Amino acid sequence: TFGAGTLTRAVAERVKRANAHIVILDGVRWQSDVDMLRQLPNNILVYITATPKTRYERSKQRKEKAGEDTMTFKQFMTTEKAKTEKLIPKIGASADVKIENDGPLNDFKTRVQNFCTRYLPTR
Repeated sequence: TFGAGTLTRAVAERVKRANAHIVILDGVRWQSDVDMLRQLPNNILVYITATPKTRYERSKQRKEKAGEDTMTFKQFMTTEKAKTEKLIPKIGASADVKIENDGPLNDFKTRVQNFCTRYLPTR
């Protein structure tokens, strides 16, 4: 009804109204999201990724969606081809920072802390 990029425009308006020094946008999946992000001052696009096998195992454990815990790897890989997922690797390739999330949670936390120390302003 409202055309392509509607959610992106809505998020952009919300970001403009936010009284925050740091804004984190999760789930960047469309080029319009990247374009909007790149218009923000001091923007950093971070690509957090893991191998398909790791993402599959974690989705089975989370059980966020009905049937995820019984999904086969082949079915999982089919969902990776969905319209909402197709551009993620391309967007990730254009990211300023890439964080691998294949190991234990503590390793991931360390990588995120290192990112924060390097890129985010302290108060």
